[in-house]
Amino acid sequence: MKFRLFDVDIYVSCLFTAVVAFLLVTDRTGLILPTFGAMLLHEIGHLIAMRALGCQPKQVRLIPAAVQIVGGVPKKTADEVLIALSGPLANLLVFALLLPVGLLLHDRRVMSWSLLNLLIALFQLLPVRGLDGGTLLFEALAARLPLARADLVLRLTTLALGAVASAVGVTLCFSSRGNPTLLLLGIYLLVASLLKI
Repeated sequence: MKFRLFDVDIYVSCLFTAVVAFLLVTDRTGLILPTFGAMLLHEIGHLIAMRALGCQPKQVRLIPAAVQIVGGVPKKTADEVLIALSGPLANLLVFALLLPVGLLLHDRRVMSWSLLNLLIALFQLLPVRGLDGGTLLFEALAARLPLARADLVLRLTTLALGAVASAVGVTLCFSSRGNPTLLLLGIYLLVASLLKI
């Protein structure tokens, strides 16, 4: 499915739609919609920063396990860093605004949504390929090392974190109620260390 919003082409893959539908149908926690809301805020943070810096994106692609923003390449490293930080900062801002409200009103839903924003910001800041933290690590390394070596260090960091997450995920699958979330994260990171995503 394709449509245009604010001069940006939005592409939603069929598989992404199927995954979202599956998650909504099987969700017993009530956290899927708030999580998608926090993720949407994160991406809006990136898009606002890109527009402010004159890096108009051409397309936003919603595919399973990723949101890809195509086009709008920043001209300067500082712009790349600001764009990478803008998504997590949007989530941290929502966390900072909603947590006191949730605590004051004793509203668990508001507190849950604020904490989801915090978790998404922290997750996105992991120094791995495909996440904002990986972009920040790469830019820091590229300022001191040749690009190929900076990319290698980022790949190895992603591989190491993927191996640790996979090992812990397997252990948790066998020792607890079988939640595969950390194992799936580890597999994603292992794949990300090998592929250009």
